[in-house]
Amino acid sequence: MKAVLYLSKANQEFDKESLKALELQSAENNRKLGLSGYLYFDGSKFLQYLEGEEENLMPLLNRIREDSRHDFLCETEEEIPAKRFPEWNMKNIQSMVLELGLVEKTIIQTLSIFVEKGYHLDKGISRDLFKLMDHLKVVTF
Repeated sequence: MKAVLYLSKANQEFDKESLKALELQSAENNRKLGLSGYLYFDGSKFLQYLEGEEENLMPLLNRIREDSRHDFLCETEEEIPAKRFPEWNMKNIQSMVLELGLVEKTIIQTLSIFVEKGYHLDKGISRDLFKLMDHLKVVTF
């Protein structure tokens, strides 16, 4: 089982309705593929976490990379023993508690700095970012 965390920059405006439509479409697609995860949009950048079996996850990730609605900036992945968010086919976490938003903004800022400076995400930094996913799991359950 694999988890992927990526950052991308929107190429178009996303209002509440278009974000809701994206969430519903993604949830249905993920349900069919046995994937789970969440989406966070800060007004210009998307942060998405996806998890599931690699044979289902990686083809979807390739389609996401090619989506013209955003520019893919960076990603990191890890092997996981079990899903962190098995009940979330695609959760939009903007509507959840403030603490989650702070965690997501921290991740976006960290990944943005790495992209802007051209730094490589090493295994230690990647592991620390995924530890934040474990924090989200504790906060949300």
